[in-house]
Amino acid sequence: MSFLNTCRVRICPVHWLLILSLLALALAGCVSPKERFERAQKDAEQGRYAEAAREYVELLEEEPDYPRARRNLLDVAGRAIDNSMADARSAREAGRFVEAVRHLDAVRSLQSACQRVDVDIRLPEGYASLRGRTRTRAADQLMATADAAARAGDWPAAVDAYEEVRSFAETSDRRTKIDRRQAEVLMGWADAEMQDGRFPTAYRRAAGVFELLPESHDLVEEAKALPAPAAFLCIR
Repeated sequence: MSFLNTCRVRICPVHWLLILSLLALALAGCVSPKERFERAQKDAEQGRYAEAAREYVELLEEEPDYPRARRNLLDVAGRAIDNSMADARSAREAGRFVEAVRHLDAVRSLQSACQRVDVDIRLPEGYASLRGRTRTRAADQLMATADAAARAGDWPAAVDAYEEVRSFAETSDRRTKIDRRQAEVLMGWADAEMQDGRFPTAYRRAAGVFELLPESHDLVEEAKALPAPAAFLCIR
């Protein structure tokens, strides 16, 4: 029997189907420069400027000299930034500061993407100041949400909100304040779990205090003083 015949015997139909499926998936994921350019044009025609900009960036990363792609990227990126700035201002006026920050961050992200392919997009005038003020308002808003959840005993919501507000904290003082508030919530949550008899879960909540506060803090001492076996499980 020849080597070719041996191969035919050993490769069963199931294997052939698997190989053909993988090949089809690989081909489906391949987009030619021409197809990418046409997709970007279509996105732009339908007003999806951010999507068009991403297509042009990917195209220029593959084909830096593709005709008209660089000029088109300048146009659609400028339009996308204008839209994001308008969305950010609308969100600010409506008091949705976290949403406004996301729109402002999209502007900076798009500028960075354009810079990767040597297309110079300038940030709008006053952008840095607006973003800074908006992040401060977003942090205040999230802090108020977290504090309200803590007062209501909604421990999971409070922890999530403090985690989110930490990403907006611009100063060490604010981060320290967040750490203290979150530690207080974890201890409150641990106490509630112990009252319900869920001791292993309570000990895990209290253990989180050690990640947030220094050894000398009162809450750390309180966590260490939990009834056995809590103290044993929580000590680092």
